[in-house]
Amino acid sequence: HEIGCDIEITGIESDHNGTPIKNTGMPGYGIQISDSNNANVHDNILHDNASGPIGLIWQQNHSGISGMTCVSPAPKNDTDTSNVLENNTIANNRAYSCASGAVTGMEYGKGELLKSRGNGFEGNAYHVPDATGTWWSDPGPVTWSAWQGFGLDTSGTSAAPCTYSTPPTCGKWQAST
Repeated sequence: HEIGCDIEITGIESDHNGTPIKNTGMPGYGIQISDSNNANVHDNILHDNASGPIGLIWQQNHSGISGMTCVSPAPKNDTDTSNVLENNTIANNRAYSCASGAVTGMEYGKGELLKSRGNGFEGNAYHVPDATGTWWSDPGPVTWSAWQGFGLDTSGTSAAPCTYSTPPTCGKWQAST
């Protein structure tokens, strides 16, 4: 989702995304929220995506910002991203970060922590290749303990290795799975 307000993404299965976007060489996420506010992303299954399960992307000088009604104060011009990527909630997703270099979190930005802009990750269940790797990003690669230390996914779980005994299925899931 790019440059928008008040969206909800729930109950989907997103897998095998990764075709580079617009011939840039930048592979895709399972779910990508770019310069948007007030997104509620919950109860999804995300696996086998090249860049990782979920990315919150803050693109400096992104055009098309002036029409966003949920930005306060209002943008000064069409490329004013100073008040975007705020108040997004990522919760209760089952995420498999199995690809080499796949991460969850923010890939680009001005170096601010996600939590400082009112963004939250809670109750997500991650499956990663190894327990000590840097499978999260805020604003650069961090470990699970650092991710939680930033106040993200304090009620979430991380398990290694990144395998699943049966293929994920679309729809809601129970926390015990």
